[in-house]
Amino acid sequence: MNRILDGTRAGYAVQWGDDLRQLVVRYGWSRYWSRSPGTTLDPYDGPVSGHEATPNYHFFPASLKIDSVSDIGEATWDYSDRRSVERYSPSVATTFGDFDSQLALFRRGDSVQVVAAYDLTPDTALVGPAVRTALVLQRDELEAPLISQSAEKRGWYSLTMDSTPRLLSLETWNPEKKRGGRMRRGVWLPPRAPGTVTVSDMLLFDATSNPGTDLASILPAALGSLTVNGTNKLGLYWETYGLARQDSALPVSLTLSRVSSGLRKFVESIGLGKQSTPMSIAWRETPALGGIATRSVVLDLSLIPRGRYKLKLEMIPRVGPPVTSTRVIEIH
Repeated sequence: MNRILDGTRAGYAVQWGDDLRQLVVRYGWSRYWSRSPGTTLDPYDGPVSGHEATPNYHFFPASLKIDSVSDIGEATWDYSDRRSVERYSPSVATTFGDFDSQLALFRRGDSVQVVAAYDLTPDTALVGPAVRTALVLQRDELEAPLISQSAEKRGWYSLTMDSTPRLLSLETWNPEKKRGGRMRRGVWLPPRAPGTVTVSDMLLFDATSNPGTDLASILPAALGSLTVNGTNKLGLYWETYGLARQDSALPVSLTLSRVSSGLRKFVESIGLGKQSTPMSIAWRETPALGGIATRSVVLDLSLIPRGRYKLKLEMIPRVGPPVTSTRVIEIH
C-alpha cells in the first residue's frame, strides 16, 4: 500500500512521505476520507479525516515467548481488543477469530517434529466446500516459511524443523463465507544435555478405534482439540529420550486433577465445598534403551465429572531430577 500511495497526495492533500509511510505500517491505511465543513470564505478548507477498514482486528500478541524454555501454550492473542490503535482487516475474510487445535513437539535428533491436529466440524459458520487450512512455520521475515496445506475439515499436519525458535501459525479460511481464523504459538525445544532424560508433549488421540502404539499410526486419530468427550476412551501418546540402562525400571505416574476456578478455590478453602481427589496411576516402565522410547495408554473417563482437568505425566530417572509433561483438558 505504501508503494501504491508513494508519490501521490492521497486523501489528505499532502505529499506522501516517511511520516505517512510509518503511520500506514503501524496502524493500517484509510479506505476512504471525509472532510468536515470549512469556513465561510473557503467551504472546502475543513479538516480531512481518514477512515480505516471495519471490522478490524488486533493481530499483535499480548504475550509470546519463543526464546526461553517455556510451554508451547505460552502465548496470548486477543483479536477483538478494542483498545488496539491499529486497524488491520484481512482481505480474505470479513470475520476473523481463534479456533481450537492440538499441538505436540517431538525430538528427532537435533530437529523437532511439530504435530498439529485440528477439527473444524463444530464450527458450522466456517466449514464448507471451499474451506482451506494451512500450517506455517517461520523463523523471521527473511526465511522462506515451511508450509503444509489441506482442504480437509478435520486432519493433522506434521512438519520437521531445526532447533531454531520459530513462530507457528495454524490458519483456516473459507473464501465463500469470508470467514477465517488462526492459532499462533512460539515453538522451540532446547538441546538435551548429555546424560539427561527428557519427555515429549502428550498427544491426545481417540482410542476407540485402537489406532496403534507408534506415532505414525496414531496421528490419523489425533484429537483436533483439548476438549474431550467423556464417553469416549482417551488415548495418550508420548516419547522419552536419553534413557540409560540404569533406568530400565523407570517409575512413571499419571495424575488427573481438577482445575478449580477462583471462586471454587475460595469455597473449598472455607470448607463449604468438597475438594476433588486427583486420580492417579503409577507403574514401573521397562522401555527400550538407546534411542526413542514410545508409550501409549488409554484412559476411561466415563466416571469422571465434567470440567477442566490437568493431566500430569512424571518420570523419575535414576540420575537427575524428575521429568514431567502436562496438558490441561476440558471433559464434556
